[in-house]
Amino acid sequence: MENKDNNFLYEVILSCDNAEEQSYNLYDNEKICGAEILDDNNIKIFLEKIEDKDNFIDYLNSLDFKVEEIKEIKNENWTLKCKDFYKPLKIKNLFITPEIEGQETILDDNLLNIKIVPGMAFGTGHHETTKSALLLLQDEALLNNKDKIKKILDVGSGTCILSIASAFLFNTNVLAFDNDPTTLQNANENILLNKKQDSVTNFLGTIEDVKENDFDLILANIYAEILIEIFPKILEKSSLNSFLILSGIEKAKLSLVLDVYESEFGLLQQIIEGNWATLLLKRK
Repeated sequence: MENKDNNFLYEVILSCDNAEEQSYNLYDNEKICGAEILDDNNIKIFLEKIEDKDNFIDYLNSLDFKVEEIKEIKNENWTLKCKDFYKPLKIKNLFITPEIEGQETILDDNLLNIKIVPGMAFGTGHHETTKSALLLLQDEALLNNKDKIKKILDVGSGTCILSIASAFLFNTNVLAFDNDPTTLQNANENILLNKKQDSVTNFLGTIEDVKENDFDLILANIYAEILIEIFPKILEKSSLNSFLILSGIEKAKLSLVLDVYESEFGLLQQIIEGNWATLLLKRK
């Protein structure tokens, strides 16, 4: 079941016990391009396509959602319908706020404000993997070495939220890339919105396309299997005494990632939230 016409979306009505709390389980799912909380027990989600309806329903059931209805609708500006889903979020000294047309942008003058336009990859900071990576970016081990962090690489940049946060926190240049073309426009929009176009360079590609080496901080919020696969390249791109933040690691696969990375990097900090692990490491 696939919608090949960009003028249409699929609208799915879900029921659950606590819509606001359970909505966080839907953040950063690449299949979902928007959502709206209808009431305490119902959520409406929007998808550009459903390649395998039965598998997708099984996935939603595993998150304790019941699928009530699936229908095809006109592709209107779904971000306007999703204003209740995208809420400002304070993560230590960062304030992540959605920028939605027709809605006032909330800012906090006491924090570093990062504006994010909701796009195909959520990346708004709510998902455990993104939130934990943003927390570790503010770890004392990094902030105490700010003057030594001159070059940053963001592997699998998505909305570029980690790149933008890094540019704010370390006042330095960030090279970012993602191999998903659906993220590129949204990421570049976020870079411009935060006035970081002179600091953050984002491109479509893979780590094989990165010609530079000697990065002082590397960020990678991607699946454990890919982290393991690209380990030799991560090592090649990292400078001596560099730092590394790895996220997107399922708890069950944490030991597999550590077995590989601890051969060259020492573990400084880890955050376990829900089913996800995020690591801060330093090259030995």
